[in-house]
Amino acid sequence: MPHIWVEYSSNLEDSIDVSALLKTTQDALIDDGTIFPFAGARTRGVPVQNYLIVDGHADNSFVHVLLRIAVGRSEEDRKAAASRVFEAVKDFLAPITASRPLGISVQMEEADEATNFKTSNYREYLKQRGIPEKASSKPERPAKTPGRSAPLRQAAGASISERVSAEPRQKTLDADHSSTRVRIRHFSKSLPMSLLRAREAVMRHFRASLRRFEITEQQWRVLRALTSVETIEVTTLADVTFLLPPSLSRILKDLDERGLIVRRTSSSDMRRGIISISPQGLELIERAGAESEVIYREITGRYGPERLAELQNLLQQLEECLDGPEIAC
Repeated sequence: MPHIWVEYSSNLEDSIDVSALLKTTQDALIDDGTIFPFAGARTRGVPVQNYLIVDGHADNSFVHVLLRIAVGRSEEDRKAAASRVFEAVKDFLAPITASRPLGISVQMEEADEATNFKTSNYREYLKQRGIPEKASSKPERPAKTPGRSAPLRQAAGASISERVSAEPRQKTLDADHSSTRVRIRHFSKSLPMSLLRAREAVMRHFRASLRRFEITEQQWRVLRALTSVETIEVTTLADVTFLLPPSLSRILKDLDERGLIVRRTSSSDMRRGIISISPQGLELIERAGAESEVIYREITGRYGPERLAELQNLLQQLEECLDGPEIAC
């Protein structure tokens, strides 16, 4: 213990870095390792494919964190830890909250001591890796200062650009470096967030059309990719659609049940799955694609054909420029 489950609606998979969310959640709970042992941490991300949120609107989303701990901590410690996780998750998801309907919840429960059995050899491997048992996976944090999340907690009616327009705060390092200030580029100038905000601005015009055809964004992406090839291996399809294999597996299952794709195994290797779009899938693409082109024409009219073509060229150049070894820090 502690064990952590982070459930999230599958319509968030393209909008959040799940690995970063899991780390943020675990780091917030473990803190300095005094109350909850780092070696006992088990954190799982659980995408939920089937769900109903309030009115059933396709944009509605949720993140629910379940913290299961062993008995013995005081109520004060439990409340402090749960609150710490809640605030960390809220801060992490603030950009999503500003752009779509999102519910966030954190629940802590104690495991029944009489029926709680467990064993692991993690501590032995932590010693081999030179990681102190009471160290969390993050560096020691400085003391919190009042108003630290103010730029992300403006009035609910403010636009996302207004929410992030305040000056970035400076982060004080530990006591040995108290005179040093580290500045990070303002949140509104974050390249990943700029790309994400632009994506949200574009996709909100397509979502109503996708709902009419009972297709999710991820399913549409897969079908669109399949129209450009005769057949494709599942692993390659996951790469070109930027979908995690478990997520793609669920999507392919749903599309197969609706008769929109054809699945078979490779004749040379039974372990390799081959996917192609079915006639029903092509017919759906034709009908939905007609609406999609209407939306594209409206976007082009608003933004300008030359500027849109230039933007797509610049994005391609950015992708090609960064398509290499990861930048070392």
